[in-house]
Amino acid sequence: MKKIVRIGAGSAWWGDRIEPAKWNAERGDLDYLCFETMAEATISAAQVRKRRDASFPGYDTYLDDRMQAVLPGCIKRGTKIVTNQGWINPDAAAERIVYCVLIRLAPRPTRCSGSGFCGVELGVGERGGIAGDAEQGAECIERIEAAVEAKCELVEVRL
Repeated sequence: MKKIVRIGAGSAWWGDRIEPAKWNAERGDLDYLCFETMAEATISAAQVRKRRDASFPGYDTYLDDRMQAVLPGCIKRGTKIVTNQGWINPDAAAERIVYCVLIRLAPRPTRCSGSGFCGVELGVGERGGIAGDAEQGAECIERIEAAVEAKCELVEVRL
């Protein structure tokens, strides 16, 4: 039997509307939701802006809006997010997404797992991922932060 992988579009360019991505996250029954927001002109504009404004974080200016719109649906359905919204600062974008997941949308992580190309393992499943387990939640956050600090190219968070 062939395995079917369902992939949905979150954006096709930096200025794309957010609402269709939210609909895909909530109703798409997707395995992956993909955001394509980076182009050569985008990178050039981000470099210029960073030189003029040191406070510019260097990632997609709609990152928070997009993540706030899609994370609840993606978390609920187990949809993985694939994105290049990091632009000239992918580490800061990864940290911001972790912040959105852990602080804004899910202050009590129930389960974290994943790995990065750097070899950092984020598995906390051995204790079953019981919601409200403060010790496990703290351990999960520490492992995710360590993965981000290690500059993993891929961090998967499941809540």
